[in-house]
Amino acid sequence: MGLIQLAEKKQAVHESHETGKKKTGLLDRILFNSGYDRIEKAFSEYMADCRCERGGLLCGSDGATLVMVLSCGFDLTTARRFSPETTSFSSMHPDTEQWYTVSGSDLEQYASFFSSREIGSLTAIHVHAIGSMPVACFVVLADSRLDMRRNVVDTGRSDLEKLVSVLGENQPALQALSRIVSVNQSADSIRTHAQSALDCRKTATMVSISFEDLFPDSMALMTDPGQQIVFNAIIHQIARQTGSSNILHLDERYVLHIVLFSTQPVDPDLYFFQLMKPLESIFGAQRVTKIRISVSGSAKSLPEILEFLNGAK
Repeated sequence: MGLIQLAEKKQAVHESHETGKKKTGLLDRILFNSGYDRIEKAFSEYMADCRCERGGLLCGSDGATLVMVLSCGFDLTTARRFSPETTSFSSMHPDTEQWYTVSGSDLEQYASFFSSREIGSLTAIHVHAIGSMPVACFVVLADSRLDMRRNVVDTGRSDLEKLVSVLGENQPALQALSRIVSVNQSADSIRTHAQSALDCRKTATMVSISFEDLFPDSMALMTDPGQQIVFNAIIHQIARQTGSSNILHLDERYVLHIVLFSTQPVDPDLYFFQLMKPLESIFGAQRVTKIRISVSGSAKSLPEILEFLNGAK
């Protein structure tokens, strides 16, 4: 092969490599352009660097309790149970400059946070408080006999500051994941709320939000901690933006029914555009565009509203 042909071949390989890098970089920017994705990616990379298969990120929700906003490897029961009181958990791990490693009989003090399957297999947990955050925040890593590779977690292998930096840069997403609000009201509360609004001569606009396209596998949504965390965060963010003057009800099919009360007619398209747009920066357009909204019209009577909220419409 001549020098010119060899140079052309090398150039073609180089250009192909560069094109591949550009495509990969563009894909990464599309896939990880939301606050949640950046946090999840940074945490997954951190766990991989530590050779850890089980871990979670705890953040303050209402100031009194911590919630697991990211869970990797833990089962759903553990992801839900790991919600300690902020004050007591902080007092157990006060130093933000060191890891706390607990093993043996000392693991009993953490038993209530884990499922029986997880706690029975744990050999050690490692906790590190993150001190530079506006709310209490902890990284929790675990050694377990359930791990596939049986690696011992090595907290010295990775740069925690890199993860902390990403968390600091994506505070809105972290807050969306950690703040929990009540969605469903009791039947009596719904009746009282709706009747009071109707007595004030307000009109009810009835809207349903379906997540079937975003979470097509209902069984996976019920059992996978990662999907549950994202789903709950989206629901709670919608609830906060909708406000307490309206009624929300999430049914067993994971359809969110919303009744908007107003004295003037509501433009549903404009309202939900304004509702959904902030979600894109937190959860990504690739998720939000899969959320389906349907308007069931308006109502001026309590039976109509109750029928809608019960999923009859």
